[in-house]
Amino acid sequence: MDAAKVFYVEGFFLTHGTESVLEVSKKASEASKVNLFPYLYFGGFLLSSLQVFVLNLSAPFIPQFFGAQLSSVLPYCDIIIGNETEAEAYATAAGLEDPKNLVATARAIATLPKANKARRIVIFTHGPKSTILVSSEDQANPKEYKVTPIPDEQIVDTNGAGDAFAGGFLGAFVAGKTIDECVEAGHKLGAMSVQLVRTGIVGVFRGLMARCTGRPSVQATQGSNSLSMQLLVQYLRSFPTPAIISRSQQR
Repeated sequence: MDAAKVFYVEGFFLTHGTESVLEVSKKASEASKVNLFPYLYFGGFLLSSLQVFVLNLSAPFIPQFFGAQLSSVLPYCDIIIGNETEAEAYATAAGLEDPKNLVATARAIATLPKANKARRIVIFTHGPKSTILVSSEDQANPKEYKVTPIPDEQIVDTNGAGDAFAGGFLGAFVAGKTIDECVEAGHKLGAMSVQLVRTGIVGVFRGLMARCTGRPSVQATQGSNSLSMQLLVQYLRSFPTPAIISRSQQR
């Protein structure tokens, strides 16, 4: 954990493992309070000893029924990812004036109290509609990223598209890309995902790997997390790749 720069946790863990999430998120937050030379720009974040903690809201029932657990973790979150239904569920539970206003909800979360001074970014996807991003550093100027809609006849299954977006975003983030490039990578993997037949999570990553590598057959003997990293490595291979990706490939 000491060597890690990015931690990613899905909101589902808040249903049974809040203590573990808090331990990791607090550790990352504490590490980010110290800035040492030399500095490294990493996905738009200024890194030295800095560790980035990313939380995916995962499902509407997390903010609906596990609001206390979510609230306990949010002060330590640097990046929060969700979709429009999860954003609405959060806004409703928090008593915000317009639960369907993604910008207002993203801004409300981005500006919540934070345990360190690192910026917080909130990202809400909205299917074929634009993705919204609000940064605590520039909350008055939310960013909107247009999505290229997939024709209805090409959509096979939308389940898992949000996870694919998160995977693409974080793969680019770990590769040191800008936040704009991270969102673009998320959109591309999300678009690939909805055009695939689901055969279980390993099958999803196998299909994505086949599309990215041009190889129709990809061995799926490892866990899905390992496969997702392989997928992202393949997708991002054209980017200048820092050492952290090479270390991931070696595991």
